[in-house]
Amino acid sequence: MRKTKVRFALFNILFAIILVAVIAINVVAVNYSTALELFFGSVGGEQGESYENEDELLAAEIAFTDTVVDEGSVLMYNNENALPLDSGASVSIFSQSCREWITNGTGSSSVATSEYSDRNLKTSLESAGFTVNETLWDFYGENGQGRGTGGSGQAADWSLNENPWSEVEAACGDSFADYSDAAVMIISRTGGEGADVPREMSRYDGTADEHYLELSSTEKEILRGIQDAGFEKTVVIINAGNAMEMSFLDEEDLGVDAVLWVGGTGYNGVEEVGKLLSGEVNPSGHLVDTYVNDSFSSPAMQNFGDNRYMSTSGEVLDSGYSYVNYGEGVYVGYRYYETRYEDVVMGTPNVGEYNYSEVVRFPFGYGLSYTDFTWSDFTFTENEDGTVTASVNVTNSGDRAGKDAVEIYFQAPYTQYDQENGIEKPAVVLGGFAKTGMLDPGASETVEVTFDAQDVMKSYSVADGAYILDEGDYYITAAQDAHEAVNNVLAAKGYTAADGMDADGNADMTAVYNVGETQMITTDLATGAEIANRFDDAVAEGATYLSRMNWSVMDNGGLTYGTGTAEGVSYSTDAAGTVNTVEASDELIGQIDATGWDASGRPEEANDTSPATVDTDSGLTLEDLAGADYDDENWQALIEQMKVSELHLLYQKAGFVTQEVESIDKPKTTDSDGPHGITNFISGYSCFGYPIEEMLASTWNVDLATRYGEFIGEDGIRSNTQGWYAPAMNIHRTPFSGRNHEYYSEDPILSGRMGAATVQGAMSKGMYCYIKHFAVNDQETNRSSVCTWAQEQAIREIYLRPFEITVKDGGATGVMASMNRIGFRQTKGSYALLTETLRNEWGFQGAVITDYTSEGDAVADQCLAAGTDLQLNTGSNRLTDTASDYVRHALQDAAHHVGYMVVNSTALTTAAASGFPVYILILIALDVVAALGIAGGEVLVIRSNRRIIRGLDAGIVTNAPLTGTVRILSIAALVVDVIGLVIEIWISPAGIAIAAVGLICAIIAKVLAKKQGSSGNLLVRITFIVAVICMILVLAYELAIVVATIFSERDFG
Repeated sequence: MRKTKVRFALFNILFAIILVAVIAINVVAVNYSTALELFFGSVGGEQGESYENEDELLAAEIAFTDTVVDEGSVLMYNNENALPLDSGASVSIFSQSCREWITNGTGSSSVATSEYSDRNLKTSLESAGFTVNETLWDFYGENGQGRGTGGSGQAADWSLNENPWSEVEAACGDSFADYSDAAVMIISRTGGEGADVPREMSRYDGTADEHYLELSSTEKEILRGIQDAGFEKTVVIINAGNAMEMSFLDEEDLGVDAVLWVGGTGYNGVEEVGKLLSGEVNPSGHLVDTYVNDSFSSPAMQNFGDNRYMSTSGEVLDSGYSYVNYGEGVYVGYRYYETRYEDVVMGTPNVGEYNYSEVVRFPFGYGLSYTDFTWSDFTFTENEDGTVTASVNVTNSGDRAGKDAVEIYFQAPYTQYDQENGIEKPAVVLGGFAKTGMLDPGASETVEVTFDAQDVMKSYSVADGAYILDEGDYYITAAQDAHEAVNNVLAAKGYTAADGMDADGNADMTAVYNVGETQMITTDLATGAEIANRFDDAVAEGATYLSRMNWSVMDNGGLTYGTGTAEGVSYSTDAAGTVNTVEASDELIGQIDATGWDASGRPEEANDTSPATVDTDSGLTLEDLAGADYDDENWQALIEQMKVSELHLLYQKAGFVTQEVESIDKPKTTDSDGPHGITNFISGYSCFGYPIEEMLASTWNVDLATRYGEFIGEDGIRSNTQGWYAPAMNIHRTPFSGRNHEYYSEDPILSGRMGAATVQGAMSKGMYCYIKHFAVNDQETNRSSVCTWAQEQAIREIYLRPFEITVKDGGATGVMASMNRIGFRQTKGSYALLTETLRNEWGFQGAVITDYTSEGDAVADQCLAAGTDLQLNTGSNRLTDTASDYVRHALQDAAHHVGYMVVNSTALTTAAASGFPVYILILIALDVVAALGIAGGEVLVIRSNRRIIRGLDAGIVTNAPLTGTVRILSIAALVVDVIGLVIEIWISPAGIAIAAVGLICAIIAKVLAKKQGSSGNLLVRITFIVAVICMILVLAYELAIVVATIFSERDFG
């Protein structure tokens, strides 16, 4: 009897544990509903699209991708017209990269390509009429070791794993003679989120004196083998999103005849490579970065990657206390290489040792064609509205149809005032650009480029806290690349090759724009808002910054911000793990550690302490504000309808969604990555995969950027996606950033124009875009914590400029803050960045979201105070205080920003058609099975332990037959209780009332059964047990909701 009682007790304990587990699962599911919905998807709902059907849309997307690859591929080198190849040529394709063609990147830029795996380099060349060496192709398919997938930390693998020439020759050498018209060597490099590419390869399959962006010793060995094997031509195709080091062209024994850059091509773009090689397509891309012979030659490379602070006691601190100093100032990319070149030619003092021709292989903006273009009739016009227009006649003087890109550069005077006040002026800066149409041989087109002279040619003066347009002559020139632009300007100044220029410039392609008096621009030209220094605390203490007045400071690593080094610290530097170090004062450590409202830098006067009105019905819905101005008075009334709990939830749980707000009838919306096509890393869902942003920028065709945005919008309609975490527009500060393929260029004007056009295209289809990563997020190493130090002129002119253009010209209504810090302050928690600059100065009216973060409490407080409106988190990042009026006002401001962004999208028409979440169906089934399982288990326990039950109910239990009334009540109670539980958790709070009705029915049935002597009947007992369990679950759920609500609204400050 004792064992039976123990068994009876154990089973009931087990049932209790199951009950608690089910309750816990439901509570967790409620908290992580966003992630679960994304992972499992939805059923039902409707999808709409502008195209007649999905096949029509897909065909258009494929054709668009082909065009981007055609216009974005760059012919970099073509010795003796090695390209295009002869029709019907027999070719051999070398390197395992031919089997691992780069289509996009990793992380948020990765778009699944498995359904397009049949589209490869071999079929591309065969479709273009070439005969491909199948023996060699099969060899790489069967023997390729697979390129390393990158990554960070100790598990990273950046190995190239190229098959050595000895293996290739031994297996395939006999086939070479039949396919010797050309050897096509593929050089691919990957990149992605979370890590920069290696600057030293000894950790992988290289040596300490090799880096990831140069040809490896094995790749060079293969090229030498190709040369010795007697191939007629050697063509190198660079398939990478990072600028490769080009010194291999100086090695004659490698025998390279042509180089074609083809970046990540998206799903189907590889099909165009054969056409590019055959000449069926004439490449018209131009470089968006400067390609050099030494990737470490730029000043930015002296401060990049993993650098650590040390405590005052000499301890090297962890990656949470890392730093990078932008010591190069505004001299990024061509702004450095071309400016120092001009100063060498002009004999400027302190220019140091510098030979442009030895350093730069292909300048920014450079690109060849299979035809020739002649430029003439350059004119420059000053317009009445303050804009200027440069025009040039472009004639196709060759024998093939093609397109050309017209680039307009300017040079601002570098005055004595500039030099005395620390204002830096590059030799040339891109002012605007345009792409011709397709020009047949002999055809011409007059290309005009118009831009606002003040806006484009101004410089920022930290000394004045304003922009400045110096008096003097501004040179405007039309050129095919940045170096030609400098030479044109030098020619206009009277310099020739005799003065040290590497080629004579064309003064006829240059005009002068004279500013008669220095203009201080103290208010924003678009908004009229006051301009002031915002980032005085972003300059590194004791750091050296590059000035045009003294280039020689770069010698011997003179820009490096570090007073010492430490080994065994990093997995992203050399094999020894060496990092540069600087001692951090206790004050600096305290500033880095600071979180909370005041850590944002928000001034006290910005806090609204007046009573906040909440939960007040004015009869408005979000739809009523469709088309309304941002400042419409009804916005306040609408937002005041929201409960504090709704305001808080909207802010703190916005991972890939914006939350539904019942009080204003705002639907839940869906947001997705990524820069190269809509994708979601949680659900694994992808739409179409497009070429990388860098390739889009390489077209120099703004119309294509607009079309790209339109296609993203179409994919959004098809996938019920309303928001897009893109485009990305950080700067190619160095070649080694892991996400350069996601960003447009080293130039902010090109980046901004492309970004603005993309956003306009997407918004025309009703999609809102979060332009990212705002800001100075130009390396992946330590990206979530790195202190980024920079001068305000560089911050504004280089790193903020693309975002400014996209906000003002593109009309962006979303911004994603980056993970890093500007100075010591997190960007997502910087009032100076998100409110004073973005909103107050530029007039941004949309919503700011963090990059992915799980930091709640004081960090969430800091973000809200700074001007962040949404926390990208699928769990919850709760505030510490929602009771204070100033916090509630800030939450209401955030809701206004989000509401304005959402209402100006397709959200009100498409979000409601998103279907029913699958995870809810799964949990409903789990709840029902658990309830029935516990009930059924209790039946078995009762039946097998009747003696105990009878002992507990001694003198009461009988087995008299049930009356019809009791039986009906019992069955009804069972059904009603389960229905009530399901409704309560997943549909409506009314479930508690339904469950209560079921429990009452069960109690009545039990009382009636007892009166008629049938209280021991199994149906009665089961009914009562199930009713109690369901009521406990319902009450537990209600309690969880109440606790969560109290927690979200409670003042913990």
